[in-house]
Amino acid sequence: MITNLEQNIISSGFLNQIVSSLKNENKVFISPLFGSSKVFTAKKLIEREKQLIFLFPDVQTASEFCVELNVLGLEKFVISIVEFKPEILQEKITDISKKNKFILVSTYELLNHQFPSKEKIDKTTTRIELGGNLSYNDLIEYFNLLNYQKDKFVEAPGDFSVRGSVIDFWSYSEKNPVRLEFDGDFLESIRYFDPESQRSIENVNQASLAGSFINGGGNDYNNFTDIFDYLENPLFFVSAFEIQNLDLQQINVFNSVMGKIGEAHTKEISNLLEDDFPDPGVEEAAVESNRVKIPGNNYDAEKIFSKENTRWIIEEELAGSNSRIELGLNEAPTINGNYEILFNTLKKYSAENFSITITSENELQSTRLKDLLTEFNYELAELLTSGKVKIETLA
Repeated sequence: MITNLEQNIISSGFLNQIVSSLKNENKVFISPLFGSSKVFTAKKLIEREKQLIFLFPDVQTASEFCVELNVLGLEKFVISIVEFKPEILQEKITDISKKNKFILVSTYELLNHQFPSKEKIDKTTTRIELGGNLSYNDLIEYFNLLNYQKDKFVEAPGDFSVRGSVIDFWSYSEKNPVRLEFDGDFLESIRYFDPESQRSIENVNQASLAGSFINGGGNDYNNFTDIFDYLENPLFFVSAFEIQNLDLQQINVFNSVMGKIGEAHTKEISNLLEDDFPDPGVEEAAVESNRVKIPGNNYDAEKIFSKENTRWIIEEELAGSNSRIELGLNEAPTINGNYEILFNTLKKYSAENFSITITSENELQSTRLKDLLTEFNYELAELLTSGKVKIETLA
């Protein structure tokens, strides 16, 4: 369902301007996308784009944007990266490789982060398919090769169990553990299951089996890459201010330090970091967040924008580029739950013949909000009755 608000944003023409500009340039400067305009832009563009990436300055803002996408029914496209622990990143990279199109939502830390090379991950990741060539015994041997731990129940990534013709395992690349049922060497079924109840939750045709990011560390920096290696002609939405002020020094290191973390050799980590990192709190931070602070140069925005086969929508808070597209959008006024301020704001814009739409998450909220505003005073009730102010449900 297309709401009046969404229709107004689409008909305003700025999306056509953006799309048209991208045909000739790999980066387009625009005035800011305020309020709901950004999520409606995502909804419209995912119809024609395969990979949209939205970056935010903090986890809270990124998470709120994900909620808005879900409200608009886009949850099947959403991949959220707001934590940068290796086991979480590995699962997210698998999601990226599986989806034909997606909306990736993250913080600007994503641009600084190092990942094992795509080639290396491909070599250590196996696809398990119904009726495939991987036999029962070969699979158990492969678990041992990847240092998976055999247990009675599978409760965490890296575990596997064997019960007759049934093999359970939790791959580092999967969000849920997987249950395989064999008939001899023929794989009859693949199911995801709940690690708490141990009950099957979904039948699938294939699953992945991968070694751990951490255990695959090593010292060769040539084995590492950035997020761009996992993307194909992505369209990024970023802030010019945030990009220019991004701190390049914060880089995740999947090297011997990570290997030591994986083995819980905290003392060896301390010795390893002692010479280069005199601050006594760094060792604890490395263990806690799986990253260390290393020296770096100032961030080069042009270098990031020149990444091959990438396109950029860059929001400029202050006009800095002569080619900036003016979208004609204004930031929503701050109400803070004050009905008097809300009423005065609605009255002001109504008098100026603006189209005013208040959105809510569901019908119950819409009805309750309309009742509250109608009861506040007769002038506000009149604005709602006349249709000068509309309340719409997003989903």
